[in-house]
Amino acid sequence: MVDQPVFVTKVDTEKLAEALSSNDDVGVVLRAHLQIERAMVRVLEQKFPHYAELEHQYYSQHMKSLRALGATGPIFDLAHEINKIRNDMAHLRKRERTRILEDDVKRLRNHSLGAFGRDVLEYTCTLNSDGPKPLREFNLRQQFLVIAIMVASAIDTIPQRENHVVEPRPGSSA
Repeated sequence: MVDQPVFVTKVDTEKLAEALSSNDDVGVVLRAHLQIERAMVRVLEQKFPHYAELEHQYYSQHMKSLRALGATGPIFDLAHEINKIRNDMAHLRKRERTRILEDDVKRLRNHSLGAFGRDVLEYTCTLNSDGPKPLREFNLRQQFLVIAIMVASAIDTIPQRENHVVEPRPGSSA
């Protein structure tokens, strides 16, 4: 069996767990969005020690900076989709929006196939004292939050994964 690398994330899971205990979808979306944004800033600050001097304040600015560095792919598609959901809730439109919709989670699931290799609702996780169960058995708020945590963690660990060298197994041709 091949040892799997371990990557460490600084996503604040305590704040996200606190969000899970409420019935506030807007709060969950905003907290998840903030964790993704903080992960982007951590990556940018590692790559550019003086990144703060650009005085970027917005999620979209951090996303553009990462894209300028060549960051593309399904993780960033997911981050963009979460940003669209957040913006839909945070800005006044024709109607006030305060709930995570089934279509929101469906779009995130579709994007997750490319990012994580399979439907995220098939992943098993533990969110409370009920023990582990497939994500599809959780409510929409919980599903949204877990997907967002996965996105934030994937972004947060980019520098670690870039520096990770996979050693060929003995006896294999590399």
